[in-house]
Amino acid sequence: MAPIRIRRVSVLGAGTMGAQIAGYLADLGYEIDLFDLPGVARKAWDLMVKNARCTLTGRGRITPRAMGADDAVMGQADLVIEAVFEQIDVKNQVGAAIEQHVRPDCIVATNTSGISIDEMASHRGRAFRRRYFGVHFFNPLKVLPLAELIPGAETDPELFQAFAEYAEERFGKGVVVARDTPNFIGNRIGGYALYAPFRFATAGLTPADLDLVWKTLFGWEPLKTWDIVGLGLARPVAANVYDRALDDPARDHWNPDVAQIQQLVAKGLTGRGSKTKRGFFGLGETRKQKLMFDFATGDYVPQATGSFTSLATAAKAKFPESLELLLGGTDEAAEFARKSFFGLIAYATAMVGRICDEITDIDEAMRWGFNWPRGPFEVAQAYGLGRCLQGMEAAGYGPLVGAWFRELCATPGAALYERTPAATYAPARHRMEPQALVPGGLYPEALLKDPAKGLYHNDEAAVVDVSSPAAPMCLVVFTSRGNSAGPGVLGALNEAMDWAEKRQGAVLIGNTGRDFCPGANLRYMLEQSEAGNAAAIEKLIKDGQDTTQRLTYCDALTVAAPHGYTLGGGSEIALGAKLRVVNQTVVWGQPEINPGVIPAWGGCMRLLRTMMRGLQPYYLFGEYWTREVAGDHLDPVWRLVSWAEMSRDAHHAKEMGFLEQKDTIVAAQGLGQPFVLARARAIAEGTLHAGYRRPEPFLFNLPGKALLSRFRMICDQGVIGGFFPAHNGRVATAVANVMCGGDARLGEPVTEQQLLDLERTSFMELVMTKEAQAAMRRVLKL
Repeated sequence: MAPIRIRRVSVLGAGTMGAQIAGYLADLGYEIDLFDLPGVARKAWDLMVKNARCTLTGRGRITPRAMGADDAVMGQADLVIEAVFEQIDVKNQVGAAIEQHVRPDCIVATNTSGISIDEMASHRGRAFRRRYFGVHFFNPLKVLPLAELIPGAETDPELFQAFAEYAEERFGKGVVVARDTPNFIGNRIGGYALYAPFRFATAGLTPADLDLVWKTLFGWEPLKTWDIVGLGLARPVAANVYDRALDDPARDHWNPDVAQIQQLVAKGLTGRGSKTKRGFFGLGETRKQKLMFDFATGDYVPQATGSFTSLATAAKAKFPESLELLLGGTDEAAEFARKSFFGLIAYATAMVGRICDEITDIDEAMRWGFNWPRGPFEVAQAYGLGRCLQGMEAAGYGPLVGAWFRELCATPGAALYERTPAATYAPARHRMEPQALVPGGLYPEALLKDPAKGLYHNDEAAVVDVSSPAAPMCLVVFTSRGNSAGPGVLGALNEAMDWAEKRQGAVLIGNTGRDFCPGANLRYMLEQSEAGNAAAIEKLIKDGQDTTQRLTYCDALTVAAPHGYTLGGGSEIALGAKLRVVNQTVVWGQPEINPGVIPAWGGCMRLLRTMMRGLQPYYLFGEYWTREVAGDHLDPVWRLVSWAEMSRDAHHAKEMGFLEQKDTIVAAQGLGQPFVLARARAIAEGTLHAGYRRPEPFLFNLPGKALLSRFRMICDQGVIGGFFPAHNGRVATAVANVMCGGDARLGEPVTEQQLLDLERTSFMELVMTKEAQAAMRRVLKL
């Protein structure tokens, strides 16, 4: 079949999920028609930016429409996503309107969290049914990668597979294919976990205990999750399985009548989104004291855990030792842990073949949709499959265990996952199969283990060869604790540039860790400051400035691939590169004010440069560039640093000024960094092939001391009013001094090096103070 081509999308329903879908796709560049009742879509459109559904740029791609009056517009859509109220008769009514107006080649998906796809499709014509299937995005859509795709019995399998691949590569979603069963995968397994505290609770455990047990086992807290999603959803989520999945082997677990939830709902305590903003947990009148609901007294009490040795010990241990300590305990917390752990694993084994085909579908659904650090089968393997089976039998879950799991455990050396080479057990085929990798993806972990690829390494970073026939290229991978940037990272960057310059090639900077780089090595900075070693700190700052400047002006192409937290020194390294290929999920910022200093590897200068590059030279150096006009331009850039503002995602980062038009944003919530790094390599190859020239240094026109008083007054008022500490006022004033150009005069060009010198001087004046040392200790939680 022809490849899928989507430019225009109709989203029907401007409620919470419909608005999120519209905003998410608009930020990706799609033209969106957002339908709802007259006036409703317009109201949702007005609130798009305020509710962080999308950027201003994205909102410009959305057109609010009225259902009924504007239905003919659906005929222009390549994709229609129906996201109306979760009620079968409402969806059928809207489905009829869609069928009447869409083109014969239009793809139609219904966003539902558990209504039968075939039941809805039965009311439509055969041609419609072939291009119709279910999609379940998870809330919040911009944060959680999961998209469950559910084919109907008559869905065209080729079209469905093509859309699944498109949703991964273009929408950036983590796609799992679910069977058309109640609550699909995520809400079936996650729902079982959400109801566990009410089915297995042992007398004496507080709500805080229950959450801590689950956090220790699976890295996730069920009661806090209920408070986030809202307890008003508890009954319909359970009833959908209890009433429709009559063959569920743990049907009683889904009984929607839960006394604890009913008690809270009756009091209006339905979670953080309620008027009370309380559920199982809440805050005191001062918003500082943490509270939890006491079901015995019917009121809130200070949040606290009980005195359970197994839980207290396990909660402090690292995974998987934490499993050993908690599941092997003898107190009430350990008893609840065993019921929860072995019950969930047994249920998950029973659901393979019922709600999905592969164990990875369940693990990925829980990681992508419920933000678990590991899926249940990954946790089971860490504990030991044989021990899991024994534990399930001892806890009374033997009848629930899937036959495939029993068969596997009877095999010597049984495993669900293998690392070398990466493989996964396929229950339907009774064998290990190669784990799917991103086509062409770059996997730094594997490259670091290949002696033939290694070019350089130290304690903080490594350089590996990722050349292709198209271009010589190396990749700099941070290996320091938390990917922080210290002297070793700077050394590796310079080694990489030496290598690439000799070969007229490119340097990629990226990794597949949790974050690109959350900042410079703050612990090193604190140690040197408290030791009075100003020379060591100043050397690190000077080396950092020289390295980031070299990233910009060396004879090699430099490309950064940020993701996750890209903060402080990590931001400055990424800003120093000539190009950026960015994972959409990036959180970007310059929050140096939190540890009591200012950006000093060029962060102030580069953010200022990005803003001023957008101004025409005749304006920047012309008669209209007055002190007042300069101040209006400088103010938002100053606040970006002084208020430690951070982006929600890459699209937001672009509007804030961290990215330029030449940079590329890659939607990769599911395929992740290997996909982003592959795109970065391809873009680097294309740039080198097209003929690369290094940029020219930028000249600034800054007002100097004549404008500094404007910013100093804001800082002084904030300190006097008690809005922030005095040291924060000094930091913000120092940032303003850099951005105003120090002793510069309007009309006299200021060089990049002059601003770097101002950064370094201001940083050194702050970093050695007791206030900065105390701030660094707070950030490091020392």
